[in-house]
Amino acid sequence: MHQAREFKKYCFDNPYPLEPTKIYKENNIYSIRIRTIDDKLFNYFWTEMPGFENDDFRIVAAYGDIVPQRPLESIRSITPAIIKTESGYWENTQGVDFFLNALNGNMLRKYEFFTGEKIERNKVFFFDANLQEKPCTILYKKALLFGNKLELLIKEDQLSQNIAHLALGVGICENNTAGTGFMEYQWVKRKRNNLEKAVIKC
Repeated sequence: MHQAREFKKYCFDNPYPLEPTKIYKENNIYSIRIRTIDDKLFNYFWTEMPGFENDDFRIVAAYGDIVPQRPLESIRSITPAIIKTESGYWENTQGVDFFLNALNGNMLRKYEFFTGEKIERNKVFFFDANLQEKPCTILYKKALLFGNKLELLIKEDQLSQNIAHLALGVGICENNTAGTGFMEYQWVKRKRNNLEKAVIKC
């Protein structure tokens, strides 16, 4: 499902409930959310996955739902967002602006890849960001990945909203096939001030 080296049409979060020891226990039941922008993949998860079993787990049930495209106030990471540099974890050599620019650029590339639309390079789809200071770690292919949890406040224009909705289906940043960058969402509850912030604060 993820052999090809290209952006993937799905993302997922961690099995729930989380175990305090971070080790999942045999014969316990856990739930996991998988989102996708692909109808065929959605139908596969819904119809073919129940009953699947291997040496690690057995899928006992599955159900599907559609996230409607309503105006988004914000999106918040449930699993850490990963941005890598040549020297490893970004914060070792770079500042917050680097991370946010890389995050934004990654989503613009994903949007262009999946829609075929071209976007101006200076487009930013969020107007504020709250970044959790302490990094998180994920074990992936016998290596530790460092990432961050964050919240993005989404601009009101249609393109920004479309990019944010795409993030719900494919995840933000890198290594989404490792369960990173899975986002929760908050609908707009009230009318915003028309004046958006010009400076990103973290």
